[in-house]
Amino acid sequence: MSTQSETPATVESRADATPKFDRSVTAGGLRLGYDEFGAGDRVIVLMPPSAMPRMVHHPLAAELAARGHRVICLDQLGAEIDDAKPRYQHYRTPDMAGRVIAVLDELGIESAIIGGKTNSSGIALEAAMIAPDRISGVYCEAAWMEYSAWAGGSYWTGMWLVANFSGPLAKALGAVVRRLPVGDSHIRNLVVTALQQDMRRTAALHQGFFISRPGPTPEMRATMTTPVLVITQQIDPVHGRHDARLIADSLPNSRLLMTRSWLNWFSPEAGVVDEMDRFALECFSEKA
Repeated sequence: MSTQSETPATVESRADATPKFDRSVTAGGLRLGYDEFGAGDRVIVLMPPSAMPRMVHHPLAAELAARGHRVICLDQLGAEIDDAKPRYQHYRTPDMAGRVIAVLDELGIESAIIGGKTNSSGIALEAAMIAPDRISGVYCEAAWMEYSAWAGGSYWTGMWLVANFSGPLAKALGAVVRRLPVGDSHIRNLVVTALQQDMRRTAALHQGFFISRPGPTPEMRATMTTPVLVITQQIDPVHGRHDARLIADSLPNSRLLMTRSWLNWFSPEAGVVDEMDRFALECFSEKA
């Protein structure tokens, strides 16, 4: 646990720590859902991996909120404000990064730490490139960059094919899944919620990723001054540690954190939460 003394903002955030679910904000032509944990001026925005619902970050958000941070779990998919057919143009990495900045504007947030897993890591880094004065720091976990491009490309293509051509089956499966009751298991609820998502939108999302760069190039990253916490796993055959080291080495202001396995996604390790909390406090202190 953090040994920092409590500030008035920390006390206020703990007094208003009840999670707020199923909120929405309109940004960049999409209506995005989000859930909010905690309160206060130390804002952290977490984005899920592709095709996963925002609830994947609920355990981590609850841990960080208990330490005095305001954590927003932001949706990736969203929905067109005019209820039009999903468009892949909404899901290119630079466009999604710009939409995150627009979300901060809509919510009246001056600056925040932005974090994500896999493709969302690239989005977070792009956001720091677009508006470095608005981004206090970046969490970059299990990123798909240069070394893992083959894995990302294969995954995005496969997901696009499944989402695009399994419409009737997905619709039937979704109808069954929506009848399943919500339980106490986070992983079970995560799977159920993921299967309930609109497959047309999932297809558009992965098409957008496929035609876009995964994040800033090494040359672009070399110019970044925003603090970045790069997180990787000791056991993860897909999200390679080579990418994590490459990203950390290419950033002037970064540190590398190794976790035991990708299961940290679903049940955050205590040491990882400690380090993320320390990193956040340093970032917000530098911005003050």
